[in-house]
Amino acid sequence: MFLTGRVDGLQPDAAYTVEVSLDLATNVGAGLIGIGGSPGESVFVKAGASDVEPATVVDSIGHLRMNIDKGNQSQGGEAMVVMGNVAHPDVTGPEFRIKTLGNEGQALTVETDGEGRLWLIVGTDSGFEGRTTLYYDRIAYRLLLVGGG
Repeated sequence: MFLTGRVDGLQPDAAYTVEVSLDLATNVGAGLIGIGGSPGESVFVKAGASDVEPATVVDSIGHLRMNIDKGNQSQGGEAMVVMGNVAHPDVTGPEFRIKTLGNEGQALTVETDGEGRLWLIVGTDSGFEGRTTLYYDRIAYRLLLVGGG
């Protein structure tokens, strides 16, 4: 699952460092067992940016995949870093609790396209094979031009 948004007006063909933080509401406690993996610790929250619009594509064996390098489950990729998982240590029942995540200490640098555009992306990469319900309360990006301004 992923959300995207395009940013315009950046310097064309320029490198930017990407900082991301977010608050999401989750109703999954820690230490649970699930199908294919834990419903909390096996659902990884990722964020990043790309000069290519993130999209769902069908691979050679008919599976849906992303057209950018997001990594695989607990591993980040060229376009996305893992910020944590959806397990909240204080959830003990059906209530939703806010969990804050960020990419501190995980540098991500991306280059804009020739028109000064980037696609920002946030999502989950899951080993859990059941239903996941999350509510994103806040998503914040900070783009810093590498080498100046």
